[in-house]
Amino acid sequence: MGRSRTLPGAGSARVPAALPDSPHLAADEANFAKEKRARFLARAATSHWDAIIITHSAFRFIAVPAAFERRIIEDQIATHEALRLSCDDGDRTTRKRIEAIKERLSERLESIKDRRDDMVTIEEIGIDQIVVDEARSSASSPSPRTAST
Repeated sequence: MGRSRTLPGAGSARVPAALPDSPHLAADEANFAKEKRARFLARAATSHWDAIIITHSAFRFIAVPAAFERRIIEDQIATHEALRLSCDDGDRTTRKRIEAIKERLSERLESIKDRRDDMVTIEEIGIDQIVVDEARSSASSPSPRTAST
C-alpha cells in the first residue's frame, strides 16, 4: 500500500487506523529480506489476517504456481505471433522486434518448464482481494500494441 520501494510505510499505518481491532501483517525491510521471505509468506498463509501489506516491488517475489505462469507465457507467445502475422510484409523492424520478444518469452518458458514450486505460492496464501496503491507502477507493463492503438 505504501509508496516507498523498501517499506510499506504509510500503508501499514493506515490499516490500524482504519481497522483498529483487525489483525494485519506488514512486510518491512527486515521480514521480507531474501533469507526471511519464505518464513514471512508461510506466516501469511497459515494465520488469519484481515490485511497483509507489502510494497508493489516486493509483490513480485511471491511465487505463482508454475503451471499458471506457463499458461500466461504461452498466451503471450500466441499473442505476439498473431501480432507478427498481422504486420505488413515490408515492416522488417517490427517483425524482428516481435521475434525477439517471442524468443525471450520462449527462453523464460523453458527455464520454468521443470521448476518446482518450493515456496508458498500466491494461490496457497489464500488472498481474497488485492488493493493496489501503486497503480502508476503498472502503467509501464509491457504489452503488445499495434500502430492503431
